[in-house]
Amino acid sequence: MSFAVRCATKDDASALLDLRRAVFAETDFMLWEPQEFIATADDERKFISWFLSKTNSRLLVATDGTSLIGFLGVNGGERFRTKHSALVFSLYAGSSGPAASLRLCSKKQPPGHQPPSCSALN
Repeated sequence: MSFAVRCATKDDASALLDLRRAVFAETDFMLWEPQEFIATADDERKFISWFLSKTNSRLLVATDGTSLIGFLGVNGGERFRTKHSALVFSLYAGSSGPAASLRLCSKKQPPGHQPPSCSALN
């Protein structure tokens, strides 16, 4: 399967919301139960905007050309002493399987590397 990885945009809000809902319904290993996840498309746009505003965090999506098929969220530390660290909070690659999951998070960077902005990735 062919797919591309890019930074999420506010235009992805509805599709990302649908994908996240599908994830919560598929597994018992997520933070929320399906009935607890009540975000709206507007909430999702705000969530994406918040990520876009941070310099050390990324919200990536994988697409098959027409649909979102995966996502990866990496939330960088907020405090000075933890800005170099990050929490991977979600990784899902749907029916595209392990190949997309690996591509979403496989690029290893040296210590002190500043990640590119989302505009540099698109």
